Amino acid sequence: MDKGATIKIKDYFKKIWVYHIIVGLIFLMYSASVITTDGAMLKNVLMVLGCLFLLTGVGNIIYSFSGINSIRFHWGEILFWGVIEIFS
Repeated sequence: MDKGATIKIKDYFKKIWVYHIIVGLIFLMYSASVITTDGAMLKNVLMVLGCLFLLTGVGNIIYSFSGINSIRFHWGEILFWGVIEIFS
């Protein structure tokens, strides 16, 4: 793998690890509330997951175009998964 791309990826993960922890805790609390209400909030769960997939897909598409000049970046695969997430 390209050394510059590896350094960029490591720096990226150093910046956003707090974001992933916070989102994980929010979804943990949200899922606990859904389980305790016997599925009464199922429509809300579907809407939240739909928004999550949509935003993640858009983020993957933007991220894939940022590394299009690197040979070893595999930007096409990231673009493909971004499109799949948007459609799902």
